[in-house]
Amino acid sequence: MNPLTEYTGKAYNFLTYNCWDHVKAVRAKVGMPTPKFDCTSPDFINDTFINAHDNSKGLKQSEAPSDYCAVLIASKRGRRVLWHSGVYLDGIVSHCDRFSRQVRTDTLKSIIEKSERVEFWQ
Repeated sequence: MNPLTEYTGKAYNFLTYNCWDHVKAVRAKVGMPTPKFDCTSPDFINDTFINAHDNSKGLKQSEAPSDYCAVLIASKRGRRVLWHSGVYLDGIVSHCDRFSRQVRTDTLKSIIEKSERVEFWQ
């Protein structure tokens, strides 16, 4: 059983538990430190992920996923590209789904197919 499934169904509310909170929680549980970024609003989180390329606060980008890496996901919404995050393990990405308002899991393959860009950060 994938340990990420224990988070599946957890309520997502941007103000109290957003996608970066989820990344931090999952990685903390397995002893992996994760830097804090300003994620107090959807616009700030979007800007944070864009700016993280210049100041990743210790995270290193990699070409391929590794267990418990942060996954940054860029999706097109109208004319904008919005960033979102999740956590990877064994071909699965656990992330906060804004439509169902809860944490869900998807295969990495399906995330890649429906996203503009996917990045892996360890």
